[in-house]
Amino acid sequence: MMTSSSMPNYSYVDNVFRTTMGLDEPWCRMSVADVDSVRSSRSLLQVGPIFSDMAHWKERANESMRVASRRTIHLLESLEMNPVERKATQRATSATFIQEVDAEHLPLDDHDRDSATVPVVSHSGWLIKQANRTRSFKRRLFFILGQELVYHKSHESSYAISGKVNLSLEGTAVARVPNFGFKLLQGSSTMLLYALNDADRDGWIHKLNQCGVPTIMDPTSPSKATASSLSTTEKRVVAAGWLRKQGQVFKSVKRRWFELTGAGGLSYYRNPESTKAKGLLEITMASTVTRLDMRKTGERFSFSITKNALDKKSRVLFVHADSEEDRSIWIAAVSSVIFGGVDDLPPTTLSSPLVSTDGSFLERSLSDEVSPVHSQTATDDVAPVRDDSDFLRDVAREAQLILISPYSPEGTTSENFLKTVHRKTLCLQSIRRFMEGLMEYMVTTRMHYFCALCGDTAVGTEEGLFDAIAAIISEQVEERVFSPIHKVVYQVLVPKAESRAMKDRLELLQGRKQAYFGINPQSPSGYAAAVEAMTAIDCQSLPSRKRKQLVVACKTIYAVAAAEGLYPAAAMSADDFIPAFIYVVVQCGVEDVLMLKELLVAFPPVSDTGETAYFVTCLEIAIEYVQSLVLLQELELDGDRPLGLEFAVVEPSVLVVTDVAPNSQAAVCGHIHTNDVLMTVNGNSVHDRSVADLAKVLQAAQGPVALAFVNMKDYKKVKASLATKS
Repeated sequence: MMTSSSMPNYSYVDNVFRTTMGLDEPWCRMSVADVDSVRSSRSLLQVGPIFSDMAHWKERANESMRVASRRTIHLLESLEMNPVERKATQRATSATFIQEVDAEHLPLDDHDRDSATVPVVSHSGWLIKQANRTRSFKRRLFFILGQELVYHKSHESSYAISGKVNLSLEGTAVARVPNFGFKLLQGSSTMLLYALNDADRDGWIHKLNQCGVPTIMDPTSPSKATASSLSTTEKRVVAAGWLRKQGQVFKSVKRRWFELTGAGGLSYYRNPESTKAKGLLEITMASTVTRLDMRKTGERFSFSITKNALDKKSRVLFVHADSEEDRSIWIAAVSSVIFGGVDDLPPTTLSSPLVSTDGSFLERSLSDEVSPVHSQTATDDVAPVRDDSDFLRDVAREAQLILISPYSPEGTTSENFLKTVHRKTLCLQSIRRFMEGLMEYMVTTRMHYFCALCGDTAVGTEEGLFDAIAAIISEQVEERVFSPIHKVVYQVLVPKAESRAMKDRLELLQGRKQAYFGINPQSPSGYAAAVEAMTAIDCQSLPSRKRKQLVVACKTIYAVAAAEGLYPAAAMSADDFIPAFIYVVVQCGVEDVLMLKELLVAFPPVSDTGETAYFVTCLEIAIEYVQSLVLLQELELDGDRPLGLEFAVVEPSVLVVTDVAPNSQAAVCGHIHTNDVLMTVNGNSVHDRSVADLAKVLQAAQGPVALAFVNMKDYKKVKASLATKS
């Protein structure tokens, strides 16, 4: 038996096949697995030069921009119609997605809804409520309906009410408590509630006062601030608020009150009034904070904090925020502590970023009158200056409420659709049509209202405001519809076998140099910054967020080229960008690139300037390029032992593997499958020979037998290339 150490170190692919594939340099094995006398190796071979399809690729990318722009123009034109025409368009749009809901028809026009069955909402928003029995804290969606305060589960737009309080009863009162909380008192009963910040809490108390509920002092409320022995200079709170924490031993998730300080680290308590922390995570310069995809954790808005990233056994804290905005704020706050920026700030600026410093309210009522002074507290003398991000946050919060509310057409329709998905599996196309219809409906019916929230001076031009609000609508619809059913979507996007095949190809390509992809001049850094930005896509959950990160990665390629002076005479062209982007896709650490591509294609935004569509098409091109490469599998087997392979001639008159015997030499490598085409034996072409001829060749072989295989799809690529060259 010949040992692996005595094997010759060269490939057995015949010269004709090598010439056809354009292999100018000696082929090197990408990976080797030695088991007794079996040597297995694989390589990817280009059927043609990468620039042969460049003109077609550029045309595809440009066409995707034009299509996206036309859709945006269509939506803008619909908003400029007169009211009668716009209402007719809205009804036609609503019919597109309501037909997918297997439930009783619900009118989508607010004017058509029966006021006797749909109460008027005077205020609404999310609050943290303490349970009476378990004393645990849960996030609930609250509404003031006439003289009643009702609440629902926070992620269900169901008419089923979890609880209610009659505000008209004599003796009902409200009292402020520390840490953005307030108590609703009614006789011997008390409901403890927490808002996100002081402005949000004051907004709720103001609305309760309008319902005839007076504000009283509550001297029994403990104050953790007075109980603490630390002075302001010793304990400066950078951020404080509610997060859901995963246990270290038991992986249950519980809501805790967190406080982040510059020197004290991240502490968490059972509730805001607790004086004894249940746990502490030290934050140092070696700590890291990372966004997490909900596919990894099963929870929305997740992120992790690693105590010491240099120690593999270091503690990792997994927490979940209540919204994307909350998560972003917490990540920014923790990052500021890690990088030491907090100690340089004066104490007056160290108020929690979760606490509104501009008086803006977080959860606007669905029916509140839009007013420039609506967000001011009683102590405000002058309206604070707000930037574009403040206005757009208001739009995002309002869109969240509209989509979750059981008293809005969007909320009830989306809830019925989600129930349909859970009751019976819908095809991906049905889910996509519903989401697109819901996005378009909100653009055509809510755009003017959202623009009014922003005022006349926000987000620059009118077209820029439209694009920004349309992007918010797309993201909020994805959060409402896609997030609850993301597991269903991922199960039908891409077969596991195709994902594994793509991963195999990418692994084989990662060792290739930039010249292999036609990159000239080459980047000294290997586009490392762009590779890192591309890898960060896996930290995002929603398609819209992944799409934004893809745009960031693509723009980073241009930035790297400019910073390294690769194209001093002119800007980086499409001819240069596409090969560089393919290289970045190959080198990045995205777990499933094929799944990413299918996800972005399946769920496009409601409106797009064209830039995003261009880069998504470039991702499609990169995937297709990798799939177009021929995967060559080479084996070296012991010819003195049974190979464990059976062959037959099939159409188009080619030798294929019909069976791989279990535990045989061929089965050991794990890469030979039925219907693979046998190309060569010891460098001699046999793919067009008969089974009898193959038997003679194998019988004549002595010692090691070198076999080269390709799958049937790749064989057809080779045949097409041969036909083109002839």
